[in-house]
Amino acid sequence: MKFLVVLLALAATAGAQTLERVKTAKTLVCGLNEEDGEYSRTDDHGTREAFDRDLCKAVAVAILGPAARTEVKVFSDDVDAIAALKAGTVDLLPTSPLDFTHATEPGIGLSGVVLWDGVGFMVPVTSKAQQMEDLGGKKTCVLAETEVEDTVKAWVQRSGVALNVFPFTEEGEMEAAFVTGTCPVLAGDLTRLASTRAGFGEIAGKFKVLPGVVSKDPLAAAYLASDQRFGRIVDWVVQALIGAEEMGVAQAHPVGVAAEWDLNERRLAGKTHDLGDRLGLPDDWAVRVVEAVGNYGEIYERDLGPKTEMGLLRGWNRLGRDGGLMVALPLK
Repeated sequence: MKFLVVLLALAATAGAQTLERVKTAKTLVCGLNEEDGEYSRTDDHGTREAFDRDLCKAVAVAILGPAARTEVKVFSDDVDAIAALKAGTVDLLPTSPLDFTHATEPGIGLSGVVLWDGVGFMVPVTSKAQQMEDLGGKKTCVLAETEVEDTVKAWVQRSGVALNVFPFTEEGEMEAAFVTGTCPVLAGDLTRLASTRAGFGEIAGKFKVLPGVVSKDPLAAAYLASDQRFGRIVDWVVQALIGAEEMGVAQAHPVGVAAEWDLNERRLAGKTHDLGDRLGLPDDWAVRVVEAVGNYGEIYERDLGPKTEMGLLRGWNRLGRDGGLMVALPLK
């Protein structure tokens, strides 16, 4: 029993040292789940490397300032990435699934949502389908024995849209069936569909991801739960990025005229000296982050948006006032 107590105490001490370790090394180490070519039965999300790197940089700048360095370690799946976080190999996972399983994972803390993902559908651009409800009667490719298969089948029952769900045991066979038109609809999380389409190379432009999703599969930044101090910094960096977009504070003009009279923007700019002490950071950490990476909307559009290789509409990742789900907590 005493041995167990000692181990728990050592683990708590190690977790509490994350911030000090980052400051000493002058580098924040982040883990990226790159996902190899195969669909995973434990993580259906797709590659989001640029987005992850920007979130990593945002946290690093908050702690270390404009000259902050980041180091990235790449993992093939979510399981390996979380194991590395627990082992102290990395300090932060910028995007990790936020669901019951991960939220109850011993030793892991999760921020607020950084990205709303979810199961959607991809079709050829020549398809007459403009929305999910137009897919009735279509043969739809899914990978067998995954959450995607179960989710799509449940949506068919709930919505009455009579998809012909066709499971594949091999990812390569499924993609081939989709590209050749044997299976004119491909189902998967939006980030996964976007990654798959990008992987088609020269023919990627022949396919489109339909708007809308049939499930909620959010992602959050993950850190060691034992290190509440570091966790708070991660949490509030996320909130500051979203809040900056709400205020119209952007990379090109990180402090607007409203900073002279709007209390929230004054706080973001570090003019009220409210944001530093409680986190052990300089008062202007939030505005430095926006100067380095932009606000949440700028990051999304640069890394995932319609003009990128991923080509994803913002959907639920729009601000709340625009019909999305991204709403910042108040900086007070």
